[in-house]
Amino acid sequence: MEDPADRSGGDAVVIDVGAAGVCFPDLLMLRGEYQMKMPEPFIPGLEVAGTVRSAPDGSGFVAGQRVSGFSLLGAWAERVAV
Repeated sequence: MEDPADRSGGDAVVIDVGAAGVCFPDLLMLRGEYQMKMPEPFIPGLEVAGTVRSAPDGSGFVAGQRVSGFSLLGAWAERVAV
C-alpha cells in the first residue's frame, strides 16, 4: 500500500504509529457489517497514538511531538496521515 505521506499532498500531519486502539466499529468494518461499506483493500483503525513524522507549516505540530487522535481509517498501519 502507498505511504500516507505521499497521499497527503503535504497538507496533513503524518504520524508514525506507536499504538492503535481496537474499537467496535473496526471489528464491524472487518466483518463487512459497518453502516458504510469500506473500499477494499483498506487498513482499519480509528484511534491512533504516536510521534509526528511531518506536519505542514502553521499546523501547530512539529516533528518528534507525541500525539494521539482519531483517523477515519489507517490507524493500524505503521504510518497514518490525519
